[in-house]
Amino acid sequence: MINPVSVMTMLMKLKQMITPEVKKLFQKSLQEKLDEDQRKPILLLRSFKRDNYEVEYDFGCGRITLEEKLVNVLGEIGPVLAAGSSRDILKSSVKASDCYNSKIYGDIIKELKNIDSIFISYLIDNILESEIILRPAGAAREYYDDNYWKDNIIKLMELSRFYVCILDFTDSLEWELDFIKNNNSLHKLVIFFPHRLLWGDELQLWIDSYDMLQKKLSFLPLFEHSALGVYFNKYEVSFLIKKEVNSQLTDIEVMGKFLQQTFGK
Repeated sequence: MINPVSVMTMLMKLKQMITPEVKKLFQKSLQEKLDEDQRKPILLLRSFKRDNYEVEYDFGCGRITLEEKLVNVLGEIGPVLAAGSSRDILKSSVKASDCYNSKIYGDIIKELKNIDSIFISYLIDNILESEIILRPAGAAREYYDDNYWKDNIIKLMELSRFYVCILDFTDSLEWELDFIKNNNSLHKLVIFFPHRLLWGDELQLWIDSYDMLQKKLSFLPLFEHSALGVYFNKYEVSFLIKKEVNSQLTDIEVMGKFLQQTFGK
């Protein structure tokens, strides 16, 4: 007789462990997303080191990244695209035998097979056994070689309705911001400030990033802790995006609402 409580506990543990990986398995490529959603896309610009930055843990679904939360609200406006480096391509090559013999998964799989042997066997033997590109949950990605990424970013910019940049300061982001400014496209750029979701060394690095950005874009306003981001009009005048004191919305929800009002659905 199977104890239903132990089964439910195991199911919850399994869900927490595999949900982040399952999301990667079913994440669409950039072209698949464009084929599926005909709305004008949004281009997400960020430092690659932020791809897996966790900002929340859901006891039902496991870790949730900053990019995921941002894309969830941007998706109300249009499909969200991003570029990745071909060096960062991950593939699912987990062997079924590894799962069955794993100390972590083994007992859970055995219990689940007692409930639905055919389905669990199919999941393990076919999905996990196959080699599939794992794209991080969030924006629909395409991966480009280092020698060609700039040309492809320019194409994505031409295709996109507007750009959302998660503020950081790397050589790649610096080039992207320079290109946007030099092509008189600052009015299509919104820079999101993640400082209220960061802590410790990460927060200090972000503060340093804003200081460097101000040196590059000298017309940026002085930083205010309540600010969630900055946007520009066609005359390159910058404005801070702020959250009202009594707002019940999260920072990212406020940003999403602002973008919907500014760029429409």
